[in-house]
Amino acid sequence: MQLVANFDKDIFKNVNLKFRYQAFASFKDLAAIDNRLDAKITAKINRFLNFNFDLIALYDQDQVTKIQYAQSMGLGFLYTFK
Repeated sequence: MQLVANFDKDIFKNVNLKFRYQAFASFKDLAAIDNRLDAKITAKINRFLNFNFDLIALYDQDQVTKIQYAQSMGLGFLYTFK
């Protein structure tokens, strides 16, 4: 059994928030639910720079009894020649 929820919205001017939540449970053991959350914030600083922050949180009690995290930050530069 799987549950998926998506969210994508501009929360401020030039700032976007996206996240996806997934829950999975096997019919053999419905109490052992695996959870995953992917979140991303993207902000346009000016016409040349963008900022990204990504987060992945995972809870799978079959693997580890603690929440596992992965995160990244990025700064992008874009210039177009005309």
